[in-house]
Amino acid sequence: MIDLSDVYSPWHQINHVYESRFDSTKYQETCRRHLRHNWRYGRPLIDDALNRNEFQEAEQWKTEMAERSFFRYMDAPTVSDSWVHWLIEASLDSKKKKEWFLGKLNGWLNDLKKDKKIFKKQRHCLARLTSDLPDSKRLVQKYPVFYKTALPAEASADDLLGSFRCSGLKKMNAGPGLIVAMDVWREYLHLIVPDPADAYKSDYTDHAAWCKAVHELNQNTYTALLSRWRKKHNRRRNLWCDMKAIGLSV
Repeated sequence: MIDLSDVYSPWHQINHVYESRFDSTKYQETCRRHLRHNWRYGRPLIDDALNRNEFQEAEQWKTEMAERSFFRYMDAPTVSDSWVHWLIEASLDSKKKKEWFLGKLNGWLNDLKKDKKIFKKQRHCLARLTSDLPDSKRLVQKYPVFYKTALPAEASADDLLGSFRCSGLKKMNAGPGLIVAMDVWREYLHLIVPDPADAYKSDYTDHAAWCKAVHELNQNTYTALLSRWRKKHNRRRNLWCDMKAIGLSV
């Protein structure tokens, strides 16, 4: 039996092409039903809303695509405007919107760099961007613990939304943004290191990893963090053992 609900099957694709040509109502219904499984269905929904001058509806579809980019973070606030929104917007007309996108992206990164409150609120968006930007893989060699601890996993081959973000950023020539993004992380990463007081059953491996990430990016900041922890958590022997185990000088 042919399963048309499998968005990756050739039969589903054939049927969807047929709908796009001969049954626009059914086509839009299929896009809405399967958007969560395949981001590519978002583009027709956005285009349809814009053609009907339903700009709020178009924004809602963009927001759903953006929120799927940040679902890894359970504590991430609802996203109503982010670099993913701008990337989707720019992708609709890359020739006219490329400079607009880069201006929005660079302005946002500079705001993060200047204000730690904005960083703490939008760090999830920054983490996703840092992982998706061109040349981000070089961070694996230079800052391996930071890459593994602070950033989400890179897009896999079957992650169509992730592939869209990565290829879109490359088309927009957003690569230089990685320099500014890393400047932000060097300045503020220590602010989101988990508190050892909240450790579960004296397991501090996660805290040690975050400290190692801080050390990789900014040794002066690590030294200051270590001094504070020595005063506040000196009796937590397992903490210091876990930090030594990961290669930190305590």
